Amino acid sequence: MMLKENFNFYFSLFLLVFLGIPLLSFLFLYLRKRKRGVEEDTSLGHSFLIQYKWREGWVQFLTPIEYFFLRYKIPPNVLTFLGLLLSFLCAIAIAQGFISLGGFFLILAAVCDIFDGRIARLTNKVSCKGALLDSVLDRIGEFVILCGFLLYFLNKGVYLKANLELYVMLVLIFSSFMTSYLRARAESLGIPAKVGWIQRPERIAVLIIGSCLSPFFVMIPLFHEWSFMLIVLDLLALASLITVLQRTLYILKRTDIMET
Repeated sequence: MMLKENFNFYFSLFLLVFLGIPLLSFLFLYLRKRKRGVEEDTSLGHSFLIQYKWREGWVQFLTPIEYFFLRYKIPPNVLTFLGLLLSFLCAIAIAQGFISLGGFFLILAAVCDIFDGRIARLTNKVSCKGALLDSVLDRIGEFVILCGFLLYFLNKGVYLKANLELYVMLVLIFSSFMTSYLRARAESLGIPAKVGWIQRPERIAVLIIGSCLSPFFVMIPLFHEWSFMLIVLDLLALASLITVLQRTLYILKRTDIMET
């Protein structure tokens, strides 16, 4: 057990030093130099928590990776399947107790998820088949990741002590799928529904932050390695459920306007 905790701690420290600090520094400098009134790239999406400018900064930080994909002509569908594979590796690592390693795989999966659509647009390979494949594999990947966290806590014996947490995790899985379903159903009715606090990018970002920072909390008295992640998932489940209600009410309001 101590071996896993030590690995998680030092690997999280490695991610913080070599990825977290450079990323935050880049975003700080990018936002300072970013001119006001610049036309925003709406293809990056927008939400209450992660706005256009933050997403722009993240993509700019990863520009060398985008150049690599374009130079070696890596097909978008390959990135989509690679993202699914990394999601499975993330789930396996987390379920086995290597939560920081799972967070690293989740970062790589998120990078693939960002660039499969961008590469498709830049290389004129956008297709209905690719869009469907991307959506389906994204749902499978997210389900697998959440199941990885569920197994992680079961292996820790957390749910044996508090059955309530098991229901919280089930609420998170349910609300994550309902959020995506409501958007898809609304768009089939001609209603754009990118509203709510927690969309998929926010859920992934929160899971990455939680899994990469959790090992540091063993230094706090009475805290376990899983304590911080448990709090993160509880809050994420609550915010995701609120998002489902927000989207439902928004879509109902829009349908009423359309029918009148």
